Amino acid sequence: MDFLICPVSAIDEWWQAARVFNFSIAGDLLRAEQHREGSEYGDLIRQNIKEGKIVPSEVTVKLLQNALTSELEKHKEKTEHGWGDGKGRFLIDGFPRQMDQAHIFDETVSTGSYPES
Repeated sequence: MDFLICPVSAIDEWWQAARVFNFSIAGDLLRAEQHREGSEYGDLIRQNIKEGKIVPSEVTVKLLQNALTSELEKHKEKTEHGWGDGKGRFLIDGFPRQMDQAHIFDETVSTGSYPES
């Protein structure tokens, strides 16, 4: 999978990339999950949002992983713009909020390889 993680200051550049990448918004996933019937994380998300705290990184990363896996399944027949063979391109808005989120995401979700510097 290819990921484009943009800081809020890069908002104007999103729309160029959105034509090639699947667009996901971390905050939307959290808001939807807190109201989903039978949610394992709903109460925890609600409480953190109410208190103005960041939802635990493991929860946010798990929700992103589920969303990305679902999109890959939906588009498994797509073969252009870097899609196909279980791979896709994603633009994730509002993530990461903290460095530990980036590390957890890299360790548990990202399967890409990076060139050595």
